Amino acid sequence: TKSALNTEGFTSLFKTENPDLKLINALNTVDVKLFVCGQSFLAYGYDVANKTENVKLSLSALTALVKYQSEGYQLITFN
Repeated sequence: TKSALNTEGFTSLFKTENPDLKLINALNTVDVKLFVCGQSFLAYGYDVANKTENVKLSLSALTALVKYQSEGYQLITFN
């Protein structure tokens, strides 16, 4: 969830720049849609104002999974 923080939010908490923003921004340029679980994001105490614009906030991870599975996407697990 911390990867979804923008530069200001990440830097204020971890005293360094978000190392994942370059990848998130590159994925966004090729129309990859990224979501963060809203319940986890808020449970960690992150402020929605500090979320990067290239990651969408989902109500929960489960609701996002159900929505996309109903559209034909498949969940791949590595357990």
